[in-house]
Formats: sequence, structure tokens, C-alpha cells
Amino acid sequence: MADFCNFCSKQMWGDKNDDLVPIPPDINVYEEFNKLEEDTYVSGFICEGCGLVAIANIHGELRVARMKDANQETTQWEKYTDKFNT
Repeated sequence: MADFCNFCSKQMWGDKNDDLVPIPPDINVYEEFNKLEEDTYVSGFICEGCGLVAIANIHGELRVARMKDANQETTQWEKYTDKFNT
């Protein structure tokens, strides 16, 4: 089953289902970030939409790393928002 982050979930399904119930993302980037101590990161997931593979708290700021190619190379830590550009 494919997993999607906050941004990609919204892109795929919108914010709410037909009954107007919020659709939670498979990978809740903000919840994961809030669990992190400063200057730590968590990995172990892959967003099928944008390739997100890790979430970090770098000096108190949310950063993510994404897969950038089929050789499993990742990007440098970059900012993440709900308007993330893939």
C-alpha cells in the first residue's frame, strides 16, 4: 500500500472525504517533527508522491530529505510546508 505525506495526501484526495470527515495523511510530517528533540531525525518511511524519506528537527526547524533518483540518493535537508514543491 502506498503512503503519502501531508502535502501529497491533500493533492491525492483533498482535505475531507464525502462525509466531510478529515482525511489523515499516512505520514504526518508535523506529528513526527513534534516528537523529535532538536538536532535529531526520524526515517523509515517513503512518501510515494514526493519521495520523502526522513524528517528532521534542525535547530528547531522542520526539514525533510527526499529520494532524488532510482539509485536511492537523497536530497540535502530542505524546508517542508503544505505547499511543498516536488
